[in-house]
Parts: sequence; structure tokens; C-alpha cells
Amino acid sequence: MSARDLWNGLWGAASRFYEWGVSAFGWASDYISIGAAVVIPIVVFRYLWRQIRSQ
Repeated sequence: MSARDLWNGLWGAASRFYEWGVSAFGWASDYISIGAAVVIPIVVFRYLWRQIRSQ
């Protein structure tokens, strides 16, 4: 096994890991977007409510 073989093997493994991550995030992105669409307005509302009540 040469250094080139080791490098190519590591590069290939990193490339497969990256592709796996991209495909996993692509699948989950719809659910993350839905969660953010629900959670962010709730957080903003709570923050504004606390600001109004403290005055």
C-alpha cells in the first residue's frame, strides 16, 4: 500500500461521508423547515409578550 493508495482511500471515504450527509439533510430539510416555521413565531411572541408585560 502506497501513500497514494492511502490518500485515495481517505478521500473516497470523506467523499462518501459528505454525500451521505447531504442526502440525509436533504431528506430532513422539509421537517426542519416545518419545525422552524412553528417554533420561531412562538419564540418571537413570547419575547414580545415579556417585553410588553415588563413595562
